[in-house]
Amino acid sequence: MTLSDLDKAVPYASIDASSGSRELLKLAFPLVVSQSFMTVQVFIDSLLLSWHDSREMVATLPAMLWFWQLFGLLQVTAGYRVW
Repeated sequence: MTLSDLDKAVPYASIDASSGSRELLKLAFPLVVSQSFMTVQVFIDSLLLSWHDSREMVATLPAMLWFWQLFGLLQVTAGYRVW
């Protein structure tokens, strides 16, 4: 199999000169919004826990760090599987 056969076998998305930041923002906007809601949720959780006990509020930071570390590991592993 030659390189030209491979190019014919694998369809690539056509790249226009019109592709630019507008398309990028169109794709990224839902991700930005969902991440913003996650940030607001963590802030509100910390605020409510601080009303209950300050030690519980302090524990939210390490808990979120562990959550994102494990979530990121799974996400990166899945990303390698796709490619």
